[in-house]
Amino acid sequence: MPIANTWTEELIAEWLHLDGFLVEIGLPAAGSGRGGRREADVVGGRVNSGKLQVCHCEAAEWLIDRSATEVATQYQNKFSKDVTDSVGRYLCTIFGTKEIGSYQKLVVTKYFAKEFPKELSQVIPDAEAILLDDLIKNRIMPSIKNWKLHHETAKGNPPQLPRALWLLKMIEFCMEWGLNFKS
Repeated sequence: MPIANTWTEELIAEWLHLDGFLVEIGLPAAGSGRGGRREADVVGGRVNSGKLQVCHCEAAEWLIDRSATEVATQYQNKFSKDVTDSVGRYLCTIFGTKEIGSYQKLVVTKYFAKEFPKELSQVIPDAEAILLDDLIKNRIMPSIKNWKLHHETAKGNPPQLPRALWLLKMIEFCMEWGLNFKS
């Protein structure tokens, strides 16, 4: 598995892995038409109730250097039909299935202009923009709690996340010490 380009990509990959997804980072996707290729930042796939569930995340640091409309339009390429079809075909091959049950598209960033989620939904109706701190509070932390509820230790000690999930372990530490993420 390739190494994540940013710690945000790594965090997303660890979260999806904890939630039972097979995760790929920097998955080559459709060609760009200019001799290069596109790649999906983080993609997770799992089979749920016999259907393939895909979570495709694009990570960014800051989305404020251009208008919300320009930034939203940029994501049309990242989630184009060519890219999503390429990702879907790859995961269908891996899982030996022919049907995709759901394909979730997330744009995760530290900050975006307040108009960006609306602009993104106009350009890509099934995509969701989410701030990194909201992802941590509303998705990652509940995933950690859920994982710990379903994993017992042989000696009855509180379960700890696997060592390889080092960013999630940092969040676990913050949770145990009552440290909060901004609202």
